[in-house]
Amino acid sequence: MIVIFFAIVNIGLNALFIPVWGLYGAAFATLIAVFSHQTTLFFISQRYYRFPISLEKSIIALFTLISLVSLIIVWKPELSFTNFLIKTAVLIGFIVFLFLTKLVNLNLIMKFIKRQDL
Repeated sequence: MIVIFFAIVNIGLNALFIPVWGLYGAAFATLIAVFSHQTTLFFISQRYYRFPISLEKSIIALFTLISLVSLIIVWKPELSFTNFLIKTAVLIGFIVFLFLTKLVNLNLIMKFIKRQDL
């Protein structure tokens, strides 16, 4: 039911945004629908498979990632091998940032993966 609901939301947003913004409208509509869908699934799944996640840390990670992606897109949008290497380095740097700031706890992830009741 959740998937069907958000599929309808996606179709509705596409109907609103595509005439105004074209391809960007379709992308934005899908972004909103998918983000809403995943957020809903996260909160529902927390009832059954509790995974302790700090909302504050998640928001910090999300805004850091959005800032980095925006910077990369504005800075060098064209495709080239050099840009690929730079973007890969930024991605690896973001992952290192998550571990250094303890936004991601490797021990907690491994403990969750090794659970027998999944």
